[in-house]
Amino acid sequence: MSERTSSTRSGAVGEDVLGRLIKGGRVEYGLTDLGRTLVEPIAVLTEWAHVHGGAVVEFQESQADDGGAEGWFPRASAHLRKS
Repeated sequence: MSERTSSTRSGAVGEDVLGRLIKGGRVEYGLTDLGRTLVEPIAVLTEWAHVHGGAVVEFQESQADDGGAEGWFPRASAHLRKS
């Protein structure tokens, strides 16, 4: 992102992670060098969720039945369930 412009953007991702480039009236976004360092950790977490998501859902459901974990953390999304 060589022609990155400065802007104010709402949200949790700052320009140090997600850059903005204006080309011919179009705005293109892309990862900066710092942002690209997040690709591997996010891939590892994604794989962990695929492998262990079913166990997380089972635990949450077992605790919810007892009135336990429901208030501790939000319930896992249905996409974490193993098919």
